[in-house]
Amino acid sequence: MPTLAPEVIELIGRINTMMGAVAAEGPAGGGTMETMRAAALRAIEEIFVSAGGIDRPAHAEVEHRIPVPGGELSAWAYTPSGEGPFAAVLQIHGGAWIMGSTRWPTFRAYARDLCALIPCVVLAVDYRLAPEVQFPVPLDDCYAALEWLFANADHLRVDRDRIAIAGDSAGANLAAACCLMARDRGGPPLLAQMLEVPAPDHRFEGGYPSWEEFGTGYGLEAAGLVEGKAAYFADPERDPRDPLASPLLADDLSGLPPAFVVTAEFDPLRDIGEAYGARLRQAGVPTLVSRQPGHIHGASLLLHPRWEGARVWRAYVVEALRSALGAREMAAG
Repeated sequence: MPTLAPEVIELIGRINTMMGAVAAEGPAGGGTMETMRAAALRAIEEIFVSAGGIDRPAHAEVEHRIPVPGGELSAWAYTPSGEGPFAAVLQIHGGAWIMGSTRWPTFRAYARDLCALIPCVVLAVDYRLAPEVQFPVPLDDCYAALEWLFANADHLRVDRDRIAIAGDSAGANLAAACCLMARDRGGPPLLAQMLEVPAPDHRFEGGYPSWEEFGTGYGLEAAGLVEGKAAYFADPERDPRDPLASPLLADDLSGLPPAFVVTAEFDPLRDIGEAYGARLRQAGVPTLVSRQPGHIHGASLLLHPRWEGARVWRAYVVEALRSALGAREMAAG
């Protein structure tokens, strides 16, 4: 039995309690997706406070509206002090494609940290969620946000030549797919992709040691991921085989931005993420894969800054993006 830190063991218990309470507020319990998401937000707020979460506002925070087919998206731009132009990161949150938003304190604090510590502009986007919309709409939303960031760089005081994309979990899946779209469509050039606890193979068919070893009892249930495909995909058997749903299945990964793939030791998705890192390397993409010890899926966000492991993870992400974006040198200059 692997050894877990007391903080992580406690977090697993809290996640299990949270998921039960959230499910009771959702369609299975007689509620709606909105009541379920509201319950998830309340639970995340409690966990954030218990972890000593620090949510310091950025120097400037502005909400923007991004037009997309059928509506518009909310996106928050976090800007550091100074004149700019700044490097920029498009942040795509996780949440199993059905939950999460820029209002979750974990994601907001993460964006504010990147903004202040790199320093850079962070554009955090609220893409539309399943099952109200299904693949590829959430992905198209994220790509639209990337194009909007590039088109509005001057207004945002962003250097178009220093833009990266970052996502965690479902957000990492979307970020990786955005990189494929940008390459194939001649879209905005990206200096880096930061993929934290990614899910680049959405088939969720098993066959990976971590899927079997950590698929039950470690906070993220493999069975729940399989069941969740019906929410995100109109055809849960065919659609996950699309390379934009499962970037690991793309025939050609060459020409993509340099990648940072960060995985958690006790995560069922660990080996899937690391397999994607290996394929990127094979395709000639400069790639660093970092397996963070002692972590379960989401601990880097949910236990920051209380647990040392979460602080180490955050520092790694900040330094990796700072280096890729050349932000330290630009800030000094």
